[in-house]
Amino acid sequence: MIRLDDPPNETAPVAPVCPYCGSVNVRIWGQSVRRVQDAQTKQVQTLRYACERCSHTFRIYPRGVDRALHSVRIRRLAALIWLMDLSCRDVEDVFNELGVKLNRMTIWREGVKLVDQLNQQNLLNQTRRISIDKEGDLTHRPTGGVVLVLSLSPGKYSVLGTLNTHDPRAVINWLQPIFKGLDIAVTIFGTTEFTGEVSSYGW
Repeated sequence: MIRLDDPPNETAPVAPVCPYCGSVNVRIWGQSVRRVQDAQTKQVQTLRYACERCSHTFRIYPRGVDRALHSVRIRRLAALIWLMDLSCRDVEDVFNELGVKLNRMTIWREGVKLVDQLNQQNLLNQTRRISIDKEGDLTHRPTGGVVLVLSLSPGKYSVLGTLNTHDPRAVINWLQPIFKGLDIAVTIFGTTEFTGEVSSYGW
């Protein structure tokens, strides 16, 4: 099961560095509150800074948020599912079912970005890539197959399908660099090889 972890408590903000000239002589120039779609819509505060040296202004966003309407981890999850051979329409339906509105252009754009990132890191090996044979029902899964389930909030989940591997460790190893630093966790429940075992992984 892929699920969202609660983000860690925010620590004291680190003094920002100007992204244009590298100066640490900056001052707060303003702040704003905006809505971001995560598992639920939430309000986040962004700070705007002005550089004393070069006079450029820039924004600092909270962890897991950027200028987009959806959080980084929601977009990464959508990109991953698209990469695992579900269509943009299928991915859109999965997130709609879980209460998150995503359009197909966003899904495709984030999927292409993820492909580029994995290629740059030499992680998109076709012989190791995990994909989904969509079944849509746990009761019809092939014996021994690993079934992928997505949960964005407690009690709400979507069965994405059966993966093209019987090895839970292969799934974990493939997902780790994709989810690192995004407060996304993976839980492996008992399978033929892991009878009765429940293991959670977070990065």
